[in-house]
Amino acid sequence: MSVLFAGKSDCGLIRKNNEDSFVIIPDLAGGSGVVLADGMGGHNKGELASSVAATYAAGSLRKEINSHLSPREMGEILAEIAERANVKVYLESLLSPQNTGMGTTLTIGLVMDDLLIISHVGDCRVYRKHKSKLQVLTTDHTLTNALLRRGEITPEQALHHSGRHIITRALGVAEYISADVYVYKLSLGDRLMFCTDGLYGYATDQEIYEILSNSTDPTSCAQNLIDQANQNGGGDNVTVVVGFI
Repeated sequence: MSVLFAGKSDCGLIRKNNEDSFVIIPDLAGGSGVVLADGMGGHNKGELASSVAATYAAGSLRKEINSHLSPREMGEILAEIAERANVKVYLESLLSPQNTGMGTTLTIGLVMDDLLIISHVGDCRVYRKHKSKLQVLTTDHTLTNALLRRGEITPEQALHHSGRHIITRALGVAEYISADVYVYKLSLGDRLMFCTDGLYGYATDQEIYEILSNSTDPTSCAQNLIDQANQNGGGDNVTVVVGFI
């Protein structure tokens, strides 16, 4: 089973700088890899944080992933890469007072045979359109989700809760972080989407589903998704990586 990935990134309609970074690795030990990071911090340091994390993660994937590894071993490696990338960003934040407070999300995906393996920190998301369903495959590390898990707010309240943009886990803000790891079995015809919150914060699930369903190739699909987010306000940087299985 093969996957064709394509990605696009846009500043949006309000932000002057694009603090998102992404890397696609189309030939990775017989599979494909995706790295996505959404930076945060003043003085353009979000851009630096996401670039450091994405560049390090992509280089580590190329060195450490091989076809002889089990899915469990691959998941462990992806989590370790995220943890080491955190150290890289954290040390970078100590180099200058201007770097203080910078950080980034990091989501790494690996498609190997019929499996999708993900390590995840922050609030980027991975979606899958499987037949007639749109599924979110990752959990946002946000204050809203933490309150939701503890039963302090309802799912309806979570949709508009002020804490949905407050990140509770990110690279660069502490010496150590842990990454969530997910493993999913894929089916022929599935469509995958990795995105920053600039996409799902402005495009609805129905709009995302329709664009994933109706686009004829991943490049135009990624652009159509970005166009939709911008049509709906475009208040943030938006990055989308789409994979057709």
